[in-house]
Amino acid sequence: NNNNNNIVSSASLELETILKIYNNLNESFSKKKLFDTNNLIEEKSLTVNKAELNIQIDFKQSEENLKKLNQKIEEKIKNLQKNSEKIDLLLDEIIILQNE
Repeated sequence: NNNNNNIVSSASLELETILKIYNNLNESFSKKKLFDTNNLIEEKSLTVNKAELNIQIDFKQSEENLKKLNQKIEEKIKNLQKNSEKIDLLLDEIIILQNE
């Protein structure tokens, strides 16, 4: 009878130890999963940040290109105005010459 008690108490001790080990493993597994998930979220967040930066850079580049294009257009318009003024002067001269 005493022997049976010893067997039962040693078996319950073993069971307790197994349960502790299982709980520790489970806890560390959960922590690792959480850690991996956090890392994944950080990586995704970094990827999104990089994409946003690239978009901003592209946008700035486009803005600068548009400004340059506008400057060129303004220069062309000025040149056209000058040419138009020259043509007007020439026409005036032609009219004067015709009238002589």
